[in-house]
Amino acid sequence: MEIKKASDGRANLHIYREGDEYFRQKSKIFLTEFTTVIYNVEPPPPDSPMLYWDLAQPLPFADRSFDAVDCYHVYEHLFREEADRFTGEVHRVLKPGGIYRVSVPDLEWIAGEYLKYLEAALQDPSATNVKRYRWTVMKLIEQSIREKTGGLMLEAIRRGEFDRAYVREHYGEAFDAFFRGPSERPQPATAEVSRKKTLRQRLFSLTPQKVSRKIRWLDYERKLAEFKRGRGKDLRFNRETVSLLPDRLYLKLLLAKPGFTGFSIKDYKTSDIPNWAKYDLDRSNNGDYPFDPSLYVEVRKGGVADGRSSQ
Repeated sequence: MEIKKASDGRANLHIYREGDEYFRQKSKIFLTEFTTVIYNVEPPPPDSPMLYWDLAQPLPFADRSFDAVDCYHVYEHLFREEADRFTGEVHRVLKPGGIYRVSVPDLEWIAGEYLKYLEAALQDPSATNVKRYRWTVMKLIEQSIREKTGGLMLEAIRRGEFDRAYVREHYGEAFDAFFRGPSERPQPATAEVSRKKTLRQRLFSLTPQKVSRKIRWLDYERKLAEFKRGRGKDLRFNRETVSLLPDRLYLKLLLAKPGFTGFSIKDYKTSDIPNWAKYDLDRSNNGDYPFDPSLYVEVRKGGVADGRSSQ
């Protein structure tokens, strides 16, 4: 895969796992300024601007290729041995002095919310307290044990058995796609846009390029359907389930193994990655708050960066 250069000439790598809402908000910038890898074992769609890659395998980049790596919600979907190998791979592809930014669900905060609403529901089993208690239990456990896509969390959303304001405020916009009813989904601007072409119009509009692209997409859809009927039914194989819940200590020890230094805690709008305010990959496009409240940490690969020694 060709390595992109950002507008400042740096080579940045963006690795993420999932999220339609996240893609809609942030793809315009990360597809422009970053080489992008999506951690996905499904067959890749034709002409994708992203590299679909199983992170259990070595990264397909040469040593010292990137000035910075941003890893968005990947580690929770890795097994421990995979996390060790993947961290070593990131260290390998970073240039000396390069910055590695990691965002993951904040286990400490989630555990605190669980204890908070456990006690609140014991003292006052109101509908609000019980809904919030059940949601925090699901955040801790259900994503690791679910056997079908969406699991109990999606069922609770569909039944309305959750506190929408609480989930929206404390767990960000990652769930927004599930909250929208049919009337809230994007609609064509005019009847003219949505009007279907006649068969004659479609035939006359065909070009060899369009035919080739259609064939590629039909082949992709066939392979994807086969995958979902086969190995894709195993949520642990397709990486929907959560395998890790990292906290500060786990990440500090993990990132030290290959030699990263300078462990620091950040927030959604601060980073040592140059021009982070321009990229703004962790802030919602809809306001000054995190898209998906997380634990954000950064480390640096030792060596020389931009003529300066990195400690």
